[in-house]
Amino acid sequence: MKQILITLVVVFGILSIGNIACGQVTFSGVKNYPINGTLADHLTAGDFNNDGKIDVAVATGSYASNPSVNTNFKLFIYLQDSSNTLQLSAVYPYYQKYDVSTISSGDINNDGLSDVVLGAGDEIIIYHQNTVGKLGHPINIYAGKTVDAVKIGDINDDGINDIVVSLWNQPNIVAYYCDSIGCLSLPYYYPSTQSGYDDIEIAKLGSDSFNSVIKMNGQGGFNYVSVYKFRKDRSIEMLTNLNIIPDKNNPSSIVVGNISSDNRKELVYSVTGKIGVWGANSDISFDIDNQVNPGALSVGDLNSDGYDDIVMISSGRVQVVINKVVTVFNTNSPNNNDPDGIVVADVNNDGKPDIVSVNSYTGLSVLINTTGDIHTAVNQINNSELKIFPNPCIDILNIENTKEGEMLTIIDSTSRVIQKTQCNAGKTVIGLPHKPGIYFVNVSGKTLKVIKK
Repeated sequence: MKQILITLVVVFGILSIGNIACGQVTFSGVKNYPINGTLADHLTAGDFNNDGKIDVAVATGSYASNPSVNTNFKLFIYLQDSSNTLQLSAVYPYYQKYDVSTISSGDINNDGLSDVVLGAGDEIIIYHQNTVGKLGHPINIYAGKTVDAVKIGDINDDGINDIVVSLWNQPNIVAYYCDSIGCLSLPYYYPSTQSGYDDIEIAKLGSDSFNSVIKMNGQGGFNYVSVYKFRKDRSIEMLTNLNIIPDKNNPSSIVVGNISSDNRKELVYSVTGKIGVWGANSDISFDIDNQVNPGALSVGDLNSDGYDDIVMISSGRVQVVINKVVTVFNTNSPNNNDPDGIVVADVNNDGKPDIVSVNSYTGLSVLINTTGDIHTAVNQINNSELKIFPNPCIDILNIENTKEGEMLTIIDSTSRVIQKTQCNAGKTVIGLPHKPGIYFVNVSGKTLKVIKK
């Protein structure tokens, strides 16, 4: 089993720690995009102008010592420009009632475009992307007492994304269902463990063919993660409570990825002093410094080996774990333990997933993946012996010049492994039963980019 964990935190001003190497992966120094005078703790990645490139959205709260700063209560959109470099392109306000507490992105009105959802106070705030690549006016919808976390995904197996919300110290999960014409339902409230801060995730676990809703029960003495199945009739079933969080450890964040070599999705969680990985065939943890608060998690295939790697942002350190060996970089950096504080995504359109983080001191920070030719460059498709067509595609993809038994991996735009299969001799035909967007096809270390319409 291969495990890589990188913990990244950026310092005040420009951080330059040179090139970082960990195993097969190297990164440049951090490039910062300052957002002055405000609290910037939440970010998400997606194609926010429908140009086929991955962009970044950052949500800010208020800055107590200077409430009049015009960067407060805003959604900042950073788009890739013609040179594939992130640039601040638009700023959208949201209603100044509460600070933002969470952010997520995805298609929530079934039009194939990435939308943005914030949580702030007792509301979720929706920005729909329009057909000209802009976000519309914010739509505020009541959710319940203090939104902790919001996620977008298909929770009832109807092929259409929905929204789920966890609430601070409330005995509920909230769900909003989207229908085929893009209408959002009224909120559905389902019973759940009442605890402090909760994180939530929508993902397939193990070898499941359906998405589960996974809720990390926060402060309050609970040391388990709850797993729910939502049915097509909008009823709910409690599948299990996973007693995986050590007693007296403060849980912070959860994420799901294909971490090990058994091709099953595993749950990754951060707690005080540990990063844990739980799955059907694995239950392991990595010890980190007990002085490091548990932080935000993200996953992505950093070295194009077909398996997700784990990235965590937390207080004061850069920590790299390869095969349970920890390397620490002291950066004397500020905290950001918010679960939306980091994301793995290709933000310079070179086919390699980068690491993007945010905090209240430096704003947006980007660590570019500069790994050498561990696979064929995405922009050199025409020189590859592999051929892929049609591209763009609708449902079916053909890959020519494959070898029997080679592993074919499909990776989404956030660098998550979403599909794996073995190739046939000569030509392999696969279905892409996924939402429109950018995907990467990896065959034996060679990566090709495909756009699904």
